[in-house]
Amino acid sequence: MACRDLGLGPGRKIVLISPSGKCYCTCFNLGGGSHLDSSVVATANWVMTPIGMVQQGVTKVLAADTSLHFMEYVAQYAEVYKPPTTSNTVQLIYVAGGAPRAVVALGSAPYLLHGSRSLCRADRLKTSDKLIDVNGLPVALLSLQSGTCTGPTAGIATKLELPGPTFKGHLLLMDYVIAGDGAVEMSNMTVHDDRPVVGSRQWLEDNPPAAVANQPVRLSNGFFYPAGFFKVDVPEGASD
Repeated sequence: MACRDLGLGPGRKIVLISPSGKCYCTCFNLGGGSHLDSSVVATANWVMTPIGMVQQGVTKVLAADTSLHFMEYVAQYAEVYKPPTTSNTVQLIYVAGGAPRAVVALGSAPYLLHGSRSLCRADRLKTSDKLIDVNGLPVALLSLQSGTCTGPTAGIATKLELPGPTFKGHLLLMDYVIAGDGAVEMSNMTVHDDRPVVGSRQWLEDNPPAAVANQPVRLSNGFFYPAGFFKVDVPEGASD
């Protein structure tokens, strides 16, 4: 059971009972990071840095509120995880920062939506949604695919606290679009959670995909395997 299952946000103290008596720990279980360690985040002087290279207590990252007013914050949390595989990942394809982007994020990664300025989990996005770039302009989603990836993941947060209503200091420029940090991810402050999950039958009916590749995609430190890669076509008339 994770801290979020108890309704506890980051920075909240949890009482632990052990044979030696009571002690406290601070809730901040990111559960594996929200992006691949090769995803880039804006750091001091607008340098785009792989999040796997962000150093806890050292690296200054740029973070904003929903008005996109950016300030520098020293990352109070930065961790790289090396699971054998990571399920419930989503590949997002869009154009931002003057170039096409193919980004793989965990389903729980929170993205800021254009228009409503609300946060939506990656695994609840629709192809009609628009993300936001650093200038506040809409970024169209060209493709969304669910799948599994291999390779390191990473999570970062500017402050270990429950974010305020404008998410001040917790909205990052991640892969050239605005996304919430680990504190936002842990705080269950996303909306649209009642939407179908990306790749589900209902989602596919509501979001007819263009040509979808079902072959593995090579990443900098691993592979992304689209859900269709594992699909087995059963011949018509086959029996158990």
